[in-house]
Amino acid sequence: MANFVVCALDKPHRATARLEDRAAHRARLLAGDPYVTADAHASVGIRPFNWGMRNPSTGGAIHG
Repeated sequence: MANFVVCALDKPHRATARLEDRAAHRARLLAGDPYVTADAHASVGIRPFNWGMRNPSTGGAIHG
């Protein structure tokens, strides 16, 4: 299974707006996402991620 990491950097002075929209964001993680409509991010990147240790998809989740 491929893993990905999303890195979204806030625009200046937009962290408060992002935090206010967090619940709606988590409820709807597709197009029309409140973080997108609030114009909260300066950039968003999605990149492949290679687990170096303890890949949870292979049963190596970190506990504790």
